[in-house]
Amino acid sequence: MRVNHPKIFIITLVLVFSVAVVHGSEFDQEKTAVRQAALDYTEGAHSGDAARIERACHVEMNKVTVRKIPATGKEYVNRAGYTRMVERVRAGAVNLPENQRNIEVKVYAVREGLAAVRVRSAMFCDYLQLAKINDRWRIVNVLWKMNPEFTR
Repeated sequence: MRVNHPKIFIITLVLVFSVAVVHGSEFDQEKTAVRQAALDYTEGAHSGDAARIERACHVEMNKVTVRKIPATGKEYVNRAGYTRMVERVRAGAVNLPENQRNIEVKVYAVREGLAAVRVRSAMFCDYLQLAKINDRWRIVNVLWKMNPEFTR
């Protein structure tokens, strides 16, 4: 019986390692797909490519930022959605040359069909929530603000 223990131990190690590699590979693929959706969103906005926004965002996406009423100083949550985002991009509302965008993507979590991502660029800081819907990662919520360091 003692002779078999090393063999069983080695076989168990190989199986565990194989499962970990497969799981790690799947996680890397999911993380890459989440990152691509985030890039489609931000690069699409910066380049005026509405098709990339449409590919990245769910049609019921919510996009919010905190704004201030100058006359009173009171802050409020300003809401926008998919249609406004797509049409503003299509109209060229952002358009920043590629060499000035400075896009950074940080994927914080990918788990159970949900993901959390931060995207910073020269113009914006966006916190994205994504969901895997019909086998595609889609942005469902965006909390954003202008990058305070941005100047045109």
